[in-house]
Amino acid sequence: LQRLAKEGGTPACEDAVVKALEYFQGTQNSNGSWEKGGNHVGYTGLALLAYLGHCETPSSPEFGITVEKAIVYLVGVGMANDGRIASEFKGHSWVYEHGIATYALAEAYTLCSKSNLNIPNLKETVEKAGIFIAENQHPTGGWAYSYDMDAKGHHDSSVTCWQLQALKACKYT
Repeated sequence: LQRLAKEGGTPACEDAVVKALEYFQGTQNSNGSWEKGGNHVGYTGLALLAYLGHCETPSSPEFGITVEKAIVYLVGVGMANDGRIASEFKGHSWVYEHGIATYALAEAYTLCSKSNLNIPNLKETVEKAGIFIAENQHPTGGWAYSYDMDAKGHHDSSVTCWQLQALKACKYT
C-alpha cells in the first residue's frame, strides 16, 4: 500500500484490483483457461498478465492455484504446437494470441525463476515462442497478420506492439 500511495493510488484502487482478480478466479475454466467461446489463449494471457501485474505467482496464498493453472494451460498449448501459442492457427488473428501469451509466459517465467518456482516446460515454451516471433518478423521490420511474410507493406501496429512487448519480456527472462 505504501508503494501504491507513492504512485498516487488509493486503498480503493487496490480493492478494485483485488475484486477483479477474485472475479477472474471465479470464472476460470477447470483447464486453467478463460472464455467459453474462442480465443481461450488470448483471454488466458490477458488474465494472467493481470495477476502477474499484481505480483501474484503460483506460491501466492490467495491466487497461486489460479496463476499456476493459467501458466500450465498456456505452456501445454505451446508444447503441443512447437512453441506456437494460440487457440487455433486459422485466420489472421492468432498472431495476437501468440504475442499476448508469449508476453504473459515470459513475465511468469521471470517471476517464477526469481522465486525458485519450477513450472515444467515453462522456460522451453518461452524460448520457442520468443524465437518464433523473432523469426517471423517481416523483412520491413513489423509483423503482419498470421505472421504473413508475403504481406506487401501491411503491418498492423497493434500486432507489432504485442510482438515487441513479448520480445521485451523474453529478453528479461
